[in-house]
This record gives sequence, C-alpha cells and structure tokens, in this order.
Amino acid sequence: MADCCNTVKTPQKLEFTAKPPMLPVYIKVFTKGKTRFKAGQSLPALSAVWRGAGETRALVAAYREVCGLPSGENLPILYPYVMVSRIHMMFMASSQFPISPLGAVHARNSILQRRAIAENEAFDLHCAVAGQRVIKAGLEFWVNSWAEKDGANLWECTSTYLVRGKHFGETGGPSPVAALPELEQPNREAAWEVPENMGRRYAKVCGDYNPIHLRKTLAKLFGFPRHLVHGMWSLARCTANLPAIDPSRPVQLDAAFKGPVFLGSRATMKARSEGESHRFDLYCSGNERPVIVGSLRPASADDTLLG
Repeated sequence: MADCCNTVKTPQKLEFTAKPPMLPVYIKVFTKGKTRFKAGQSLPALSAVWRGAGETRALVAAYREVCGLPSGENLPILYPYVMVSRIHMMFMASSQFPISPLGAVHARNSILQRRAIAENEAFDLHCAVAGQRVIKAGLEFWVNSWAEKDGANLWECTSTYLVRGKHFGETGGPSPVAALPELEQPNREAAWEVPENMGRRYAKVCGDYNPIHLRKTLAKLFGFPRHLVHGMWSLARCTANLPAIDPSRPVQLDAAFKGPVFLGSRATMKARSEGESHRFDLYCSGNERPVIVGSLRPASADDTLLG
C-alpha cells in the first residue's frame, strides 16, 4: 500500500493519494476473527482522508449501466459512498476495531448533497467513525463521510451499521437519523427483475465482494436461504425510478435497509411524490414488508449531517 497511501504519525488516521486497494482489506476481513467488543467499550476514533479523490468516466458509466441510471455529466448521488465504502471496510478490518466485518450489516444511510459533483471533478474524501449506541437488536455504530473542495463540503453522508447480539451492554442513546413516516397513498410505482448475476456485476463495479452477494452456497453459510443483491444497488435502482434531481439545489436522500432483496427475485417500489419530495418503499417478491424505506427531498443550504 506504500505506493498509494501514507499513514500519518497517529496510527488511527490514514491518508491516501489514490484509490485504496481492496485485496489487502479482504485478506484481513477473512482472517480477523470474531467480534471481541466488550460491554461499555468505546470504538476507536478511526479516520481517513483520500486526497484528490476522483473516478474514471468509464467506471462511472459502468455504474450507471449496472444500476439502470441515465447518463449525465455529474456523479450520481450515491457514487461518493461507493468510493468511500472501501475505507469503511478498511476501518472494520483494522486490528484496532473490535467488530468483525463479517458480522456487521448496513442498516441506514443518509446523504446530503449540497451541490452536484462533476464526473471529472477531484475532491478530498473524508470519513471518520462518529458514534455508537446499544439497541435491542445489538450494537449500532455510524461512520460520517464527506466530500470537500476548497474548504466547502459538497456531499455529506452518515452510514449506520448494525452488529446483532445481546452482550453489548445496556440499551440507550438516540439514533443520529430520524425515523421516516409511514408511506401513505402511493401515487407512483415501478418494478424490475433482479438478475441472478447482479451481485457479481455490481461487485465488479463497486469492489464489494461480500460472499453473500456472489453465490447461493456462500450466502447459505451466513444464514441466508440464497444470495442477495447489494442494498446500495437496490437503493440506486429506486433513485433511477424517481424524478431527476435538480443539480443546482441541495437534496437529501435517507434510507433504512430492512431486509434482503434476493437475486432472481422481482422488486417493486411504491412511492408518494409531492412536488420535489418523494417517500418510497421497496418490496421483494414473497415479502409483504418493505425491505427498504426511503425518502428523497429538497434540503437547505444550512442543513448538515455532521453535527
């Protein structure tokens, strides 16, 4: 990794000058061992910055194609998360982090796009472990990420991950993200098939080769009846079936991942659109409950997700 990143004096902060490689991370993921978090323990304050972050037009085009997104000159709103998620994985694979990446699931994502980012635009991409709380289902922790240029934040994101279990201590502490209201009287609907190979296709674009997305036999090892598509692919498909975002105005996208979308299934999105605000639920065939609940709405210049 010496050719693309430099570790500063404090071992809990990383600095990159090129895209962080994933192969060393996956070696650590599969050799790290079980979660060793103890009740009352605080997660380490890991942080990182990718200086001059950017992506090739070819890879962004491949992402658009695999997610069913239209062509454009700006990065899709979810794409900076695709870029920074490899650093999130690096945090979880670190020996300093007492959580096994194999036991963590992506529970929620909130994104505030202050302005559109051009496909060929370079920026500094930051992320930091920002907080934790114990809930009935287990331990939640969240990572804040933000794209910065010339001292201004262009894009902000709070990603919440969940580790299920009952040995993390007493429950308490508010969620950093408010719950979404129930979807009432939907006036928009879209449906699509989820190809059997979409897990591998999306992994090739985004670099997330979690075994549960690749093969049915591998997913069964982790307790799933069959392999499932990446949650962020399903969320991207939802945005592809909502009205286009005005690139000149701030916008916020919130989503909670409630269940899996299995490969080879049919997904149906129901939404209620009121002006430029859209509240949506995604369903997977055979499941009466929504597997993703989300909203896409205008934001103000004063809004922030970073506290």
